Amino acid sequence: MEKIIKIIGNAQIIKVERRSEVLTGWERRNSYLGFGGYLVIKLTEDGRYYACIDNGRRCITTSCGDLTLTPGGAVFETANSVYTFRLIADQLAG
Repeated sequence: MEKIIKIIGNAQIIKVERRSEVLTGWERRNSYLGFGGYLVIKLTEDGRYYACIDNGRRCITTSCGDLTLTPGGAVFETANSVYTFRLIADQLAG
């Protein structure tokens, strides 16, 4: 069973970068830019981490990778992509 490891808070996807130029079909990730919701880090049964951002109507989930927390945000790196999230502090405070 998967486990929630960390609920980071209300966040927005501000950048999605490709890790390899040979990927086909990667461009669909550009539609994720600007998507906001609660950023949650989960652990799979086999011990790998993935991120999901959920706004209550839609959920975007990454493949497994590594999380780095940054001032005001987070970066999640998968084998194919690097997702940069900005924390939305004004909404977190209220």
